[in-house]
Amino acid sequence: MAVPLGGTGLSYASSALLAIILETLFYGLFIFMFLTSTFVLYRKRARGQTSLLKAVNLPLLSISAIMFIFGTIHLGMDAYRTMESFVYYPHGPSAYLIASGTNTPLYVSKNVIYHAQTFLGDIFMIYRLYKVWAGNKLVCLPFILCFVASIAAGAGALATQTLRNPAQSIFSSALHDWPLAFLAMTLVVNAGCTVLIAYRIWSVNRETRLLGVGTLVPVAVVMLESGLLYTIVTAIQLAMFLKSSGAYKIAQDAGMQIIGLIFCGIIASVGLGLSDTTKRTTDEFQGTKTSALIEVTQTQRSSKQM
Repeated sequence: MAVPLGGTGLSYASSALLAIILETLFYGLFIFMFLTSTFVLYRKRARGQTSLLKAVNLPLLSISAIMFIFGTIHLGMDAYRTMESFVYYPHGPSAYLIASGTNTPLYVSKNVIYHAQTFLGDIFMIYRLYKVWAGNKLVCLPFILCFVASIAAGAGALATQTLRNPAQSIFSSALHDWPLAFLAMTLVVNAGCTVLIAYRIWSVNRETRLLGVGTLVPVAVVMLESGLLYTIVTAIQLAMFLKSSGAYKIAQDAGMQIIGLIFCGIIASVGLGLSDTTKRTTDEFQGTKTSALIEVTQTQRSSKQM
């Protein structure tokens, strides 16, 4: 049986309307969290610095700014499509969405931005794993390979959706494989990194108590909850796609903003809630000021040498 263009369960127009509502909601939260994280980055690095470029963590600020720009452009494109379909198109929203399809320049650009945002989120997950495991490249290697595979699958998904027949559903068997591979690889990266980060934090926290340097439970709460949330969002998208559900578009568009929201939320939560803990461990061990886990690892190595 042929799959409807917009999926099963919800009409194409209903899923588009619900998607823009939820995306707008999460974008509002994204704005607040982006401004908060930018303030936190400046506040943590501004003391004793005279140059603005040296006062902030430029890599983190750059990634959060790019994510915010991507989220803004994506929402703008969805808002334009919503206005065109529900307000200006004379034959109604469903007719407009079917006529525009997924191979128009606007829709292709929107999909490219979505995939780029997901890639940034995956890179950040791998980076956190790398930092938590004290630069252990072997731990990160499987997920780097999965990330490369997700890039290839994402490129394949974009190509097939761009070249497809406008009346052909993205859930059809001819277009099913590339998006499925992309979502599966993204889920592997997120779930795997979250599990290994959880194990590492648990093991390091147990040893920090023996060393008498405090606890990393607050850090663990921030990092694991954020990683788990990203994994849940990805799992929901994959489940909706496997069911050929019309709610997949809702999960996809909302996830676009949630990725950036999570990234900025980690910066803001650690900066506002754990700044004193980070400062104490930094002053005591003279480690880096950005990762309590790296500081504890350095302390462990020093103790073993003694």
